Amino acid sequence: MGIADIGLAQQLELMAVIAWAMALGGLVGWERQLVAKPAGLRTHMLVAGAAALLSWVTADLSLLASNGDPTRGIHAIITGIGFIGGGTILRQRDEMPSGLTTAATVMYTAVLGSAVAVGYGISATAATVLAILVLRVFGWTRRDGADEPAEEPA
Repeated sequence: MGIADIGLAQQLELMAVIAWAMALGGLVGWERQLVAKPAGLRTHMLVAGAAALLSWVTADLSLLASNGDPTRGIHAIITGIGFIGGGTILRQRDEMPSGLTTAATVMYTAVLGSAVAVGYGISATAATVLAILVLRVFGWTRRDGADEPAEEPA
């Protein structure tokens, strides 16, 4: 079987997987956008979709080649997301770093996309719900113990 032999049904299945991954990434991104973080809905959707596409395609290609590493694409995703995440973290002089949570959510959505692509869609969906709960519930806590909601450092 060669690359040209990949049929329409398999490609349509891949598109459904990408859409599922993008929907999950969009939920996390929507939460980030609600709290006015720089990486919002579109960023998280694209990261999750790209991770799903790359995970699927590299796994397929390694199976077609009969001697590849199906996890190679996931390794590349983690490297790339580390670079993107590093760009979201800012540190001003004498202040705490900001952007850490947003960087973590960008990485999280990449992992969600990969998980959907390799067959863990139900677990990825549950993990999305857990992530949103963490962001919403713990986003209202403050380090100084005050009762009023605080803006969470990204």
